[in-house]
Amino acid sequence: MEDAPRKSARRRRDEKPSRQVGRLTDRDLAVLELVGRCRAVQTPIIAALHFSEPSTCSRRLARLVGAGMLKCHVEHLNAANWYTLSERGAEVLIAEEVAEESLFTGRLPSAETLQHLERLNEFRAALTLACRDERLGASTSCFLADHDLRRLSGSNTPDLVPDAIVQITQRGQPPVGLAVEIDLSHYSPRIVGKKGHVTLALQQARAPLWGLPHGWRPLFLAPSVARLRGVARALVDEGAGDLWWGSSFDLVAARGPLGPAYASMTDIAGTPRGEPPIFARSVLPTAAGGGA
Repeated sequence: MEDAPRKSARRRRDEKPSRQVGRLTDRDLAVLELVGRCRAVQTPIIAALHFSEPSTCSRRLARLVGAGMLKCHVEHLNAANWYTLSERGAEVLIAEEVAEESLFTGRLPSAETLQHLERLNEFRAALTLACRDERLGASTSCFLADHDLRRLSGSNTPDLVPDAIVQITQRGQPPVGLAVEIDLSHYSPRIVGKKGHVTLALQQARAPLWGLPHGWRPLFLAPSVARLRGVARALVDEGAGDLWWGSSFDLVAARGPLGPAYASMTDIAGTPRGEPPIFARSVLPTAAGGGA
């Protein structure tokens, strides 16, 4: 049973939350699993996926923290809190038959990793919400972040580790496999070009990528169209401009991760200066401007 919304003054950040959580609800377990799978998550993502009202979310999170299920991290007073799964929270989930290898506990990652996780979590949440639209008939059958992939590979980590591997199924259509790259402009376009060379070779060999069958597509999500242009040229030079599609964080947020938010890197690189690229492709073949 979900908590009923009620009016309450916001708890001060220096005030310790109650250690009484009461009976864990299905929603509590879903929140704990989300945090454990994501490694670290901010309040707005949890609220968007599991609560209808932000203050209700904050109160319930405070109780889960007080009960030792979650750990709360305040990076900045004017920014949303981060949450990580505690060992106790992991034990509860494992008792509920959640796979131990899918859960992450421990310290809050570095500031650079948190920047990356923030964008990756936004994409994961937007994809989850988009799949709740019954009109699309779509669902996410697989979502493995880079921390999942590195754990799965152990000491034999391949050279190419996407930021996320995603598989989407849709009624009457073959599965769609995506290798998602979250870009924060921290490295040169040439590095992305090298990834383009590797992925093109794999596709030409009709080889799978981290379990995704042949036909998967890399998606490159960047902070700006200017960044996309620079990376697009590097990918085109490697011959991977048609294979890779790109978009900006803002476009994906506005049109949805399954909407017409993408363009091929060939089209982006070929758009004249002063003209905006046309982002009209969708990863779902039945959506407007669908996949090709």
